[in-house]
Amino acid sequence: MIIWPFRNAWDVFDELQREMDRIFNLTLVGSRFFWETSRPFPPVNIYETAGEYILIAPVPGLKPGDLEVTAIRDRLTIRGERKRPQMGQAETFRREERWMGSWSRTFSLPERADSEQITATLENGLLVVRVPKLPETPARQVQVRTG
Repeated sequence: MIIWPFRNAWDVFDELQREMDRIFNLTLVGSRFFWETSRPFPPVNIYETAGEYILIAPVPGLKPGDLEVTAIRDRLTIRGERKRPQMGQAETFRREERWMGSWSRTFSLPERADSEQITATLENGLLVVRVPKLPETPARQVQVRTG
C-alpha cells in the first residue's frame, strides 16, 4: 500500500526560503569558490561582526586611483584596473601569468547594510571595505481600531 505523506500548502514556500537563504550564504557570507591566480578579479573574503560586514580583497600593486567602490541600493560593486608595466621599447613577454586589465565584482548587500556609511581603505595591498549594519528595529504594537 502506498501512503502519501500529508504536506502543508506552505511547505513549498518554506523550501523556497531555505534555498534563497542557501544562495545568499554562498554569495555574501560563505563563498567556497576555487580561485586561480589568473582570474581577472581578486578573491574576496567576507566577514561579519556584530556591527558590520567586512570585505577584504588582495589587490597587490594597485593604488587607490586604480580602484572604485560604489554602492547603489542593495548592491556593492568593486572595480579595478591593473595596468601592464612599461618595460621599455624592446619589451617582449616570454611568459605572463599575472592578469592585466579591468575587472569588476558585484555583491548583494543584506537588508541591514547601511549603504550610506560604507568606507574603503587600501592597507598593505589589501582593499578593505567596511559596510556598517543598521540598528535592528524593534517590533512595535499596532493598535487595531474599528471603522
